[in-house]
Amino acid sequence: MIRRATVMAATAILLATAHSAALAANSRVLDMAEQARERRAELLTNYPDFETVDEAIRTDCAAKVEGEAASGPFCDCGAALVMTLWTAGADPKMLPRLNAYLEDPTEAAAQDLLSYQGAELYRPLCSQAVR
Repeated sequence: MIRRATVMAATAILLATAHSAALAANSRVLDMAEQARERRAELLTNYPDFETVDEAIRTDCAAKVEGEAASGPFCDCGAALVMTLWTAGADPKMLPRLNAYLEDPTEAAAQDLLSYQGAELYRPLCSQAVR
């Protein structure tokens, strides 16, 4: 009887630990998504011409991710994450591309930038962040 109680207690501890770890991981995901939204808001405030790019990313998201709307939370997260990754310097060629866009901020130029992003980039984080 003591063994069974010990096993049950250990199982309860493992489940509680796993649940706590999942909550902590989810909290980190939510923090990352919120930081991306804040960074994007700052970027759009400083460079309003990027609004066209943001809208293009959202529209592309809605077209490629079934059941998601361009104005919905998933595509909002996706656009924020893409804009943040683009401006973070992870791809050294992206900043020159963005600067070239700012020199000629047309709808066509915004569409050209879409080839450097996609749902595979933001789906893992945004799927968790908007649950």
